[in-house]
Amino acid sequence: MDLYAYFDLFPPTVLIKILIKVMLTLIIIICTTVFIISAIRGNKRNANKQQAAKSTLLKNTYEIYRRKRDLQNLRYEQREERKRRVWSVLFIANSIRHCQEEYPSKKDWQTLDRAISAVKEYKPQYRDIMVAIRYCKIEYAIGSCDKNLSKQDLFTLRNIRQLIAANQLPVSRPMLNNN
Repeated sequence: MDLYAYFDLFPPTVLIKILIKVMLTLIIIICTTVFIISAIRGNKRNANKQQAAKSTLLKNTYEIYRRKRDLQNLRYEQREERKRRVWSVLFIANSIRHCQEEYPSKKDWQTLDRAISAVKEYKPQYRDIMVAIRYCKIEYAIGSCDKNLSKQDLFTLRNIRQLIAANQLPVSRPMLNNN
């Protein structure tokens, strides 16, 4: 039987309808296949993008953590430096007090020299000196220290850097015997 004989069995309108249905079905199958393939490839791309986003997020999180840690270290170092400046003032105040006693020992004079070098090294500012004075007053008030700061002591502490630079501390060293 001839191929065209099948076309004679059906009217042309039916054949056109069948042809349209077959073509639509093929188009739907092709579109669905293309969509599925693109979705699979897209998932791989999205996975790569998500991985890149995660890595960027981790890098950003680490940067934030590192900045925060560096800031904490900086604050810690600044606090420690301020404590050193305040304690250098307290150290020289205590050394001056011991050297003003009736019979200061050689060790007291050596301690005073170390205190002077500490003040020169740390260079306390006015705020640090005022913190040291406040600390001394609080310690005397609660009974931890038996020496109250006089007006002369306050003047000495407030001007300690100038007095050290001019070598005019309120203590006088004994004359050494060169025999």
